Amino acid sequence: MELSEIQPDVKLSADLSALTAEVKIGGKMSGKLWDSANGATIWTNSSWGSWPMAKINLTEGGAGSFSYRNPSEKRNHIIMSLVRALNGEFWSTYETRKVEE
Repeated sequence: MELSEIQPDVKLSADLSALTAEVKIGGKMSGKLWDSANGATIWTNSSWGSWPMAKINLTEGGAGSFSYRNPSEKRNHIIMSLVRALNGEFWSTYETRKVEE
């Protein structure tokens, strides 16, 4: 598993009436399942994504918004998201179907 450095992103509207600044963190995870008898790879997969940590929006009229997520709390969410995406094939799932008469 790898977590990236914080990645800033600033956007200014074409008419200069709005500003958006965001900070994201990226994550990658890969996994491999080997056959212990002969060392052959049985299964491999990877997952990746990007999650917002802080964001601010400002508009010409003075209205705006701000959001922030504690990095240490967000880390657990990022890890679980990567794990679920990585090994989704192994999670129990249930499906209901309507049977036509």
